[in-house]
Amino acid sequence: MKQGIFIVLEGAEGSGKSTQLQALKDHYGDQILTTREPGGTEYAEDIRSLALKHSLAGEADGKTIFLLMWASRAEHMFNKVARALEEGKIVISDRFDSSTYALNIFGQEQKGLKEYFWQTRTAILEGTVPDIYIHLDLSPEVGLARRSNDTKAQDHFDTRDLAFHEAVQEGYSEFYTHVPHTRIDADRPIEEITKDLIGVVEGLKKQF
Repeated sequence: MKQGIFIVLEGAEGSGKSTQLQALKDHYGDQILTTREPGGTEYAEDIRSLALKHSLAGEADGKTIFLLMWASRAEHMFNKVARALEEGKIVISDRFDSSTYALNIFGQEQKGLKEYFWQTRTAILEGTVPDIYIHLDLSPEVGLARRSNDTKAQDHFDTRDLAFHEAVQEGYSEFYTHVPHTRIDADRPIEEITKDLIGVVEGLKKQF
């Protein structure tokens, strides 16, 4: 039975998720457990590499990537997230199933998988669903401009065109009609965004 608080930090490419996750870690220290998807455990990270970094991943059918994402998530939930929540921890994940819905179903044009997505979500998560999704809101144009200046290695999703990322944004919007969420304007100074994020976390701590 989940006892902790499960938070997902989402956003378009270039929205600053990694920066803000580190800022939250610096602020809360051992009070929180930060993780990421796909990945989060050694085995899930291997699946992440297959889905995002393999030389053939960009040519794979959207269904293939969809299933790899859920395989990685099943491992992540079983061996990390669920256990931490049972210990009463605050878990903050950089991306989660919201990204699968946006990137695979909308970005990779697999809308026929919508019903299967929700069925799979129920089977894999077994009721351990995020308490809130926090979306760092940024236009695809601004996000891609930021990513173009990023020296870190990019995966096959990062390098796709504007139309792809606009479709992804539409996917996020639809997904959020089904789950508790809040949006934070990510086109502002880093410190202001961090302050807003801390406010959301503190609000959740008072509820649980």
